[in-house]
Amino acid sequence: MKEITGKLVGANEISEDTTLNGMLLGPVIVLNSSNFIISGMVVGSLHLKEGTKTSIRGTVNGDVFNQGGKLEVFGTVDGTINNQRGELFVDPDANVGKIVDSLTG
Repeated sequence: MKEITGKLVGANEISEDTTLNGMLLGPVIVLNSSNFIISGMVVGSLHLKEGTKTSIRGTVNGDVFNQGGKLEVFGTVDGTINNQRGELFVDPDANVGKIVDSLTG
């Protein structure tokens, strides 16, 4: 599994199993059936594509768009989770600004 530490600025594509322990500044797209574990921070939007899995244990400062992945939230989302397709689990102790679930209305 790839590990990202430190700070990266700009758009990022996650195309392999990855753990984030640092900070990503800019939009992030999770592709290719990748498993993305966020223990650090994403400052920007987060997009999950079909067949991916993302676990937010740290913080996302931006909106999250689930477009067919599996999303688990245990940390903080300072924005809106837009569950357009896919699975969504939000832990009762998680801190989420707003959830818009197209699947449940």
